[in-house]
Amino acid sequence: MVINFRLTADDVYEGQRQFFRGMRVFGLPRLPRAFRIIVPLFLIGIGIFLLTVQGGNDDRGTGLMAIGLGLFLLLFDLFLWKILAARYFKKNPSLQKEIRVQLDEDGVEYWAQDMHSKSGWSNFLRWQESKNLILLYPNTRIFTMLPKRAFAPGEVDQLRELLVRKITRQ
Repeated sequence: MVINFRLTADDVYEGQRQFFRGMRVFGLPRLPRAFRIIVPLFLIGIGIFLLTVQGGNDDRGTGLMAIGLGLFLLLFDLFLWKILAARYFKKNPSLQKEIRVQLDEDGVEYWAQDMHSKSGWSNFLRWQESKNLILLYPNTRIFTMLPKRAFAPGEVDQLRELLVRKITRQ
C-alpha cells in the first residue's frame, strides 16, 4: 500500500506523547496521567494550606514554592508539551514536507522532496499505535509517524496485520 501525507504540529505532539507514554524512567514505568494531574493539585492544596495557617514566613515561602511547583507541573503537562511540539515542528522543515510511503511484505520505502530511504522489516524494533498515528521504531529513541488519515478505509487494519506479522510489538 502507498500513502501520501504531510505531517502537522498535532501529529508531532501526539507522536511525542505516545513515545513518552511507552518510555521507562530509571527503569520504572511512567506514572499514569491521573497521577500527573493529582500530584500538582496536591502540591497546590498544600501550598494554600501553608499560606492560610498561622505560622512564620517559612510557611509562606514553602507554601508559595509548593503552589508554584504545582502550577508549573500542571501547566507543563496540560499545555507546554503542545507548545514545545509546535516549536519543534516549526523549526524542522523536514517534518513539513510531503511524504510518500510504500509499505509491503519487504519493508517500508520513504520518499520526500530530497530524500529516499528503504528499510526492511528486520530493521524495526517495535511499533505503537495511538488514536491518529502508527509509530514505527527503527531504534529505541527514533520513530517514524504514519498518520491514519493518510490511509484508505480498511488499510489501517491491513497495516496492523502486516505489522503484527513482521514486527514484534513491545
